[in-house]
Amino acid sequence: MTSPIPSKPHQTAIALDFLVIGGSSAGLSAAYALRRVGHRVLVLEQNEDFFDRRCGGYRIPPNMSKVFYHWGLEERVRKLCLKSNMTFFNRFESGEDLGGHVWVDELMRETGGDFLFARLADIRKFLYQLGHEAGAKYRANAKVVSVDVTGKSVTLQSGEVLTADVIIGADGRDGLCRKLLLECQSAPKSTYTGMTMYNALVPGDRVRGDPGLSKFLGSAAQYVWFGNGSAGMLFEAGNDGDMGIHLYVRDEKDRGTNWNCTVEEMLRYASDAEPQQVIQKFARLAVNVSRVPVYDESDLEDWVHDDGPMVLIGDAAHPMPPGSIQGTCMAIEDSAVFAKLFGHLISVDQVPSFLYAFPDLRQERTKSIRVNEMGNIYFMAMPDDAGAIQRDAHFKARRDKNLSPLEDESGDASGLWESIKETWCYDAEDEADDWWVGWGMLRLRSQRTELDFGMEIQVSTSVQLSRDRPS
Repeated sequence: MTSPIPSKPHQTAIALDFLVIGGSSAGLSAAYALRRVGHRVLVLEQNEDFFDRRCGGYRIPPNMSKVFYHWGLEERVRKLCLKSNMTFFNRFESGEDLGGHVWVDELMRETGGDFLFARLADIRKFLYQLGHEAGAKYRANAKVVSVDVTGKSVTLQSGEVLTADVIIGADGRDGLCRKLLLECQSAPKSTYTGMTMYNALVPGDRVRGDPGLSKFLGSAAQYVWFGNGSAGMLFEAGNDGDMGIHLYVRDEKDRGTNWNCTVEEMLRYASDAEPQQVIQKFARLAVNVSRVPVYDESDLEDWVHDDGPMVLIGDAAHPMPPGSIQGTCMAIEDSAVFAKLFGHLISVDQVPSFLYAFPDLRQERTKSIRVNEMGNIYFMAMPDDAGAIQRDAHFKARRDKNLSPLEDESGDASGLWESIKETWCYDAEDEADDWWVGWGMLRLRSQRTELDFGMEIQVSTSVQLSRDRPS
């Protein structure tokens, strides 16, 4: 499969007003996707701007880049991001080489996308620019303090009231919108895992100024360290030589989120890392260090409010673990599916069915992805017990035979491929199209038939009354 051929999206027959609460990746991508199909969109962000410079690096999986390619953005995305196809594995404490894996082009082509690296701030800025070019409206310093779902309005901290046809909650795991949905259903439990993730960015000029570290530039590789309750990850974040650091550590106390950590705090947890001190050396040059606790989330029963047209997307609907490769990707997929549905709107009577179709299409997938992403973290940072011994022995055995740890004895990676194929080959827009062909059109035809039948009865009755009326 080659990259998806961009196509003009189906345009709505009725343009609705959408209010998006939150300038997250979910909110920004929803604004652009909805503008592509002809709806009016206003995004409200409580902060001063939409470009969170505290963000670190982000790994873009093929199922996310494929959405961009569907939208006709492949050339712009390739300029913004760095393509990667290689991963190296190491032990966190000793630095021992555990082998590596190269993603075969033939298999990657089946996904219709690419495995890319970028700065998350650049992705968000890119989404903002796309929406702006398409005609979306934005307001910063616009904190929403209350939502009237029945009245389809929101009240800002300033006292201003804004109305819309549909309200989209894209303000994240701890935002107001998710709390409103939790009030309508039994509250799911979030469990702190005893782990914290540090996220940091190392500017490219600092990396190039250190001969011992500059050798990591240009390989477009991802480096992963497996440890005893800890795990590290290093990769080039875009085309400018910046490096992204993800560090998972044991921390029995949930100390909350801190977007302005010190380098020293992060380094305390890397003091026992590999003798080569690659992680420590990069960490000392880092900027924009943040700390985010890792929670194992439960699932909301539904993402649509019972009392009116309000729906959640992105982390507001399905929080992903920090540093997850599929985190922002799930938000982009959400936006693609949601906009595809509303591109078929020809009557306001369809709005409820489209709103409820959205979670029907997305909930099972996002739940499965979240479970897999948590599993990946546990796999990298499992305690030194029988499981870790077995994992490392497998990697070493493959390494000693010059095989990828993800290949079998014959060098075949098809078994691994089958396990991730469902994730990477998923096509968000195809899912929405399939629903429309299989259910949406049938429902529309049924409604039209009922309407036509009702009109026939009215006409027939009118004619009969006319005949019976005395002259």
